[in-house]
Amino acid sequence: MRRGVWIIALKELADAELADEVAQETIARLLDALAKQGAAIVDPAAFARGIARHVIADLRARRKRHDPIEHVENSVVHASAADPLAQAVNAEQLARLRQCLA
Repeated sequence: MRRGVWIIALKELADAELADEVAQETIARLLDALAKQGAAIVDPAAFARGIARHVIADLRARRKRHDPIEHVENSVVHASAADPLAQAVNAEQLARLRQCLA
C-alpha cells in the first residue's frame, strides 16, 4: 500500500522526497486510525488514499505559504510591477480617447 501512496504522491507533487514523506505520513496515520477504529474502516486502501489526499493538500498549502512574494500571483509586488503589454494597450486607448475628444 505504501508503494501505491508513493506513486500517487509522486504524480501529484513531482518530487520523490516529498512522495516519500507523504507515503510515510499516510501509513503512520492509517496505522493510528486502524488502531483506534479497527473494523470500522471497511476499505483501508480507500482510507489511505483519502489520507494521502489530505497530506498532499497540506504540503501544497505549506509550500505556497513559504513561496517568495514575487512568485505569488496578484501580490503587492506584482501589482506595483509595470506590465508592458498593459501599458501599451492603455497608452493606445488613451491616445484614441484623446483623438475622439479633440
